[in-house]
Amino acid sequence: FHSLADDAAMKAEVPSLDFVVEAVSENLDTKQACYDALQAAGLPAQSVLATNTSSISITKLAAKVARPERVIGMHFMNPVPVMPLVEVIRGLRTDDVTLA
Repeated sequence: FHSLADDAAMKAEVPSLDFVVEAVSENLDTKQACYDALQAAGLPAQSVLATNTSSISITKLAAKVARPERVIGMHFMNPVPVMPLVEVIRGLRTDDVTLA
């Protein structure tokens, strides 16, 4: 999504998502507002929510979502076109199914 403010697009698309990569500004409140918008738009319980944070605790980010066990961190190595590698980080409550 290019804009979380597009309610119609959010409500039309979010309920069908299995995997979401959040890459908003590196700010706890901004990221949690993004998660709130996704949940309000109907993010399915089984969906994985991946954050592209590099400095905020995955556990802290996951604390405000309905299913913290479905939250992971993803760190894309640079330069992305040259390094086909992604680091996956679990939070304290991330479950094994999410990492599988």
